[in-house]
Amino acid sequence: MEVEKGKYNYLILSIIGSLSLIIATMALFIKPLFLENVRLAEEVKVKLEEVRFEEQKLADLKVLEGEYSKIKDKVKEVDIALPQKEQLKELLSQISNISSSSGLYLKNFQPTSTARTTETNQLTSSEESYQTINLQCQFYGTFTSLKKALEAMEKNRRIIDITSLKARRVGTQEASNILDITLNLKVYWQK
Repeated sequence: MEVEKGKYNYLILSIIGSLSLIIATMALFIKPLFLENVRLAEEVKVKLEEVRFEEQKLADLKVLEGEYSKIKDKVKEVDIALPQKEQLKELLSQISNISSSSGLYLKNFQPTSTARTTETNQLTSSEESYQTINLQCQFYGTFTSLKKALEAMEKNRRIIDITSLKARRVGTQEASNILDITLNLKVYWQK
């Protein structure tokens, strides 16, 4: 019985030793796999954060696209309000047409100065994206014609500032309704 008990103990010790050896061997193989899984889990977390960040950027971009599509026509209006340098002649012609269609006779039309605009109270300008030209216009006409011309300039889509206006009656007769008009304008254009 004792021999059998010794064999039995030997068998149990052999099994326990074998199991310990198997567990130790598995631990050597499983530990790197476990560590690799932990590293991959961390990598997945980082990638998920990157995906969330990119999705947020995409959502923000879609919002911006929506906002731009809403104001796209207003952006075009800015291009109309501030003509390119090449369109400046067209703008000057437009001022002439406004005055003549209102009944004013254009006597003289000349630029008085061109200045780079840095004034912050007129328009917000990033890196001086616009310039101005000052014009002095001299007309003959009636007060009613002058009023029509000023109203047309005010309704014009181009930015035209009237910086000064002088009007005096032509001749010495009080019944004369013809005025000698000097109109100083500031016109804006894109650089």
